[in-house]
Amino acid sequence: MNIMKILPQVPSNIHQSYAPPVKNEGSTPGVTDEKGQKDTSLAQEDQASSKRDIYSQGASTPNDLTSQELQELFRLKKRDQEVKQHEMAHIAAGGPYVRGGAHFEYKTGPDGRRYAVAGEVSIDTSEEKDPRATLEKMRTVQRAALAPAHPSQQDRRVAAQAAAKAIQAMVEIMKEAEENKVRQGANQSGERGTGENRGLDIVV
Repeated sequence: MNIMKILPQVPSNIHQSYAPPVKNEGSTPGVTDEKGQKDTSLAQEDQASSKRDIYSQGASTPNDLTSQELQELFRLKKRDQEVKQHEMAHIAAGGPYVRGGAHFEYKTGPDGRRYAVAGEVSIDTSEEKDPRATLEKMRTVQRAALAPAHPSQQDRRVAAQAAAKAIQAMVEIMKEAEENKVRQGANQSGERGTGENRGLDIVV
């Protein structure tokens, strides 16, 4: 039995933290005017709003979070949601061929909570004895691999392998159908030949 792991796409600049990138890391959120100066009043309002959002989502000490910590927390929350949605899409589309549930890697955020930063789902890609069953299975595997909104490179590799096996199954089905057609033609010819011989025997 072949088991392939379907993984979410991880941004290239995540490295060890696996967190999505944020522009101007460490800078204070704000609006830049035409002269390149930031509106600090909007920045302060943004930061206060951010802390209220974190507090509403259950952070233990929102007032102690710095601007950098808030940004990191936002990245982690966003990544957590993306990873879980990605893996759930695989599971929903994979049906009976999914082996176990989703497995996640976690990182602890500045609020002390754990957030999923990577995940994987294992799916059975082995061929069945019947090429028709293999064809149906590989179509399901393809749908499962490409189910997320943004399939990863590994997802696309699994889908490509399933597509190749589906094509091979179709070739086998067509070959089998052709062989059956030839056998049926031979049987019909044999039956006609037998009838003609009997006719001659009766005439004689």
